[in-house]
Amino acid sequence: MLLSTLSLLLFVAPGAADDPLLAAEAVLNDFHDAAAGADGERYFGHFAEGAIFLGTDAGERWDVAAFRAFAEPYFGTGQGWTYVASGRHLALGPGKKVVWFDERLQNESYGECRGSGVLRRVGKQWKIAQYNLAIPVPNDLSKGLVEDATKLQSIGEPRGELHTVEMGKETFELWEKVVPEQLERPAVERPVVVLLPDLHFRARAIWDFQVTDYSVMDFLARRGFDVFAVDPPGCGFAALLESRSETKAIEDHAEMGIIDRIRELRGVDRVSLVAPGWGALLAGYYAEAVGHDHLNGVVLYDFDWRGDLVRARLRAAFGDAGKSSKRSITRETVLSRFAPGTYEPGIPESFFAETIKHGKGIPPVDWDDPRVAPEMVSPDRLKVPCLLLHGDRSLGEEIPEAEKLIAGHDDDLRRFYSKLKGPRLRMEIPESGPWPHLSRSNRLFQLCLAGWLERLPD
Repeated sequence: MLLSTLSLLLFVAPGAADDPLLAAEAVLNDFHDAAAGADGERYFGHFAEGAIFLGTDAGERWDVAAFRAFAEPYFGTGQGWTYVASGRHLALGPGKKVVWFDERLQNESYGECRGSGVLRRVGKQWKIAQYNLAIPVPNDLSKGLVEDATKLQSIGEPRGELHTVEMGKETFELWEKVVPEQLERPAVERPVVVLLPDLHFRARAIWDFQVTDYSVMDFLARRGFDVFAVDPPGCGFAALLESRSETKAIEDHAEMGIIDRIRELRGVDRVSLVAPGWGALLAGYYAEAVGHDHLNGVVLYDFDWRGDLVRARLRAAFGDAGKSSKRSITRETVLSRFAPGTYEPGIPESFFAETIKHGKGIPPVDWDDPRVAPEMVSPDRLKVPCLLLHGDRSLGEEIPEAEKLIAGHDDDLRRFYSKLKGPRLRMEIPESGPWPHLSRSNRLFQLCLAGWLERLPD
């Protein structure tokens, strides 16, 4: 929290009671004046019921009770914080019951800051429903500051370890990345993240891509997570589908309890799941089955809820021959995950080379099976916190009918999102194809993913 000792120049415009914008501005002026004077009763009296204060640190999301508990020890000794508004914009919402604002603030210790938020009318008064305090960063300095902040947040270099787990007739590989010192901490202080594979690609290849800073596993491990990439025999979860229906494969995965084995291995009650594509269907089904008992939250990444879109992708990549014979992972298959203009030169080729190290063939799958239904995951049964994460160019040019499908796909994702019953967030990574973690926006993807996971309840 930002503290200083400047005095505030307070200006309350005449006629404020008759003009909503002037009245709202008077509230903001008195709000800052109360903080400068360490007047807690007046300061917190300006907040609406259920209001939120967002501080300059990423973890500072305060409800009024928590914010008051933080501030009162300072106010009690006469120590406040002072911001002088050097510019302000206000806009009145429909019905004249809401005012949006942003303001430039000057602070002795931190220089120029920015406040923004919302006031709403409560009876005859204007109350602050949200206040967001931020420190603007010049664009030409932002990259270096982000890199410095990321280094400060890192707790050490991760170590990799391969575990094998027998589940009936199947042998699963669990590739783990963790900073060794983390294992010395109590289990409750070591959040565990489980990364699932897609239909065509093994989880280790997807998530631990060892080119420059593309490894999501390394990034999460450096942030304090104990990270597992889960791989069954064969390539991705395709091996489970060789002689079974797609729906049965999902049921088998939930019954196999590989997540429970990881929980037992690390002595934790719950884990978080991150799953792309076909793996997102598996993760969703598992989340439906176990709910809060074993999961902190689930990330459905590049999630195709629509069966017709899944079929279009598969048919475009493999043709009808793939329905009855084993398919090979080709360079073209890999390139289908990269939208033109969204990736660094050489990344698709490097990822292809990494992928075929872990298996070159994919068992046949009948994607016209009517059991590949749009609602294999029921959103109204997902009660755990859920993040829908995708790139803004999720439908690649490999799908001939892409333009027709895009509108329907987005509408269906919105419909899926609207039906979720638990805490939810939809996040779109700009300038990215189906897999933002392999795009030019890979660092933004990593920060967004880690930021959401770090804020899940224990």
